[in-house]
Amino acid sequence: MQDDHALIARPPVHLSVQDLANQRVREIKARLDTARMRTRHSVRELKREVIEQVDWRRQFRARPAPFLVGAFFLGFLLARNR
Repeated sequence: MQDDHALIARPPVHLSVQDLANQRVREIKARLDTARMRTRHSVRELKREVIEQVDWRRQFRARPAPFLVGAFFLGFLLARNR
């Protein structure tokens, strides 16, 4: 089965050099806009992840044991130096 669109005769398109250049500029601008949107999204996601990782309260709630062990050893070292 052949593609129906391939069977339709299309008149030749004659574009000027300026028209081709303008079309190319529009394509490049569209690609840049898409890249900007993706970059903005990536930066937002990265910012959210960094905020989550440096939130010590959240980390403590998720894994209290390492914090408690660290606090014990810090207390031990401080008490020993007195």
